[in-house]
Amino acid sequence: RFEIPVWVENDGNAAAVGESLVGVGRIYDNFAYLFIDTLLGGGIIMNHELMRGCNGNGGEIGLLLPKNIYQHPSLESLRQTLGEYGIEHPGVSEMIKNFDEDWPGIDEWITKTRSSFSLIASALAAILDPEAIVLGGRLPRSLARRVIPYVDIYNDSRRGKPRALPRLLVAKAGGDASAIGAASLPFKEHFFAAAA
Repeated sequence: RFEIPVWVENDGNAAAVGESLVGVGRIYDNFAYLFIDTLLGGGIIMNHELMRGCNGNGGEIGLLLPKNIYQHPSLESLRQTLGEYGIEHPGVSEMIKNFDEDWPGIDEWITKTRSSFSLIASALAAILDPEAIVLGGRLPRSLARRVIPYVDIYNDSRRGKPRALPRLLVAKAGGDASAIGAASLPFKEHFFAAAA
């Protein structure tokens, strides 16, 4: 309508870009970003670039889990689990605002999602071989720190030696990584495209 350019990006990809600019991307060139929010998504950064895939669907990490077989590690599933323990919130935003890592039900959610996180991390490690896998989105950092020790990346030995595995990390981008990443897209296209 205003005849000016507009960029549209999904929140998982935008958060991965934001994390690459002001978070773990300052240390790692290659990482997978798990965008944990009401649903599960993500983004892949390889050589500091967002990997989009042939049809723009790269990084749809939530699709690694078959429906109705694995518990999706989302904040909505956490909200529902907490509700079973009498800790009720009308929505995910209210739950995050009042989050207490000592709520009853947190341990059960970690137990229910452990296999899902392990399958996702193992698939990402086997297919992409990234330096790191980052737990981010709106997942509270204190909860991400509690989840990481329970994630098991499957590792078969190669010629008698274990293969190198990605590090599991808590997102480091302060503020809203999705907004940071989205805001960078016009700058990248207009000012940094020639440098790439």
